[in-house]
Amino acid sequence: MAKKSLEEKSDDARIMKLFRGRCVVNIAHKATEINEIIPRSRSKHAITMKANRTPMCRSCHNIYHWGGVTSEKMEKLSDMARARLEMFGESLENW
Repeated sequence: MAKKSLEEKSDDARIMKLFRGRCVVNIAHKATEINEIIPRSRSKHAITMKANRTPMCRSCHNIYHWGGVTSEKMEKLSDMARARLEMFGESLENW
C-alpha cells in the first residue's frame, strides 16, 4: 500500500473526529482505519469523493470487503454512516 499524503492523513483525522473515532458499523468498536464506501478500485476519485469515507474497525472492514463490495453493501454502509452522523448531531454537509 502506498504511503498516504499529508492531505490524506489530514482528511483521515477529520473523518475520525467527525465520527467520534467509532466504527460506523459497530459503534461499540473503536475505528482503526478509514474505508472508502466506493472502493478506489472502482473509482480513481474515491479518495476525494464527498461522503465516501467512513471510519471502521478492522473486523468490520474485513467483513465489508469479504466476497467483494456490492451495490447493496455500499448503500447499507452509506446509510449507516448517515445515521451515525445524525446520532452525533453532525450535519451531513460536514461529511
